[in-house]
Amino acid sequence: MGSVSILWLSLRKGIGGLTRLDVLCYALLGIDMVVWLTTRSAFLALHLTVLADVIAFLPTLIKTWRQPDSETATFFIVGAIAPLFSILAATTYDYGVLLFPLYLAVVNMVEVLLIYRPRLTRGPEEEGF
Repeated sequence: MGSVSILWLSLRKGIGGLTRLDVLCYALLGIDMVVWLTTRSAFLALHLTVLADVIAFLPTLIKTWRQPDSETATFFIVGAIAPLFSILAATTYDYGVLLFPLYLAVVNMVEVLLIYRPRLTRGPEEEGF
């Protein structure tokens, strides 16, 4: 339900369109799906899921690099903490169980760092010291 809400909000309030990057992301996601549907490998599907998410998240990372004030850090902080709880709740700690939640935690923390990048890179003279 959360993903559907984000989709609806992004269509109504979002920034984007059909730039070259958007078209490239759609094409790579299409290739990703064809490979998975052809092979039916769970191991490959796991890696393709991570790849698909990287591809889908790339425009957000680029936008945040250019316009760090356009995103809300709290959303991505929660997005980094939640998968860590799913790791803690796991009954086994093998590669297949850990890969996607660890990826989600890392990519969300990268987004948080991009949001706070202007504040982190300011010198003391800019902070009023």
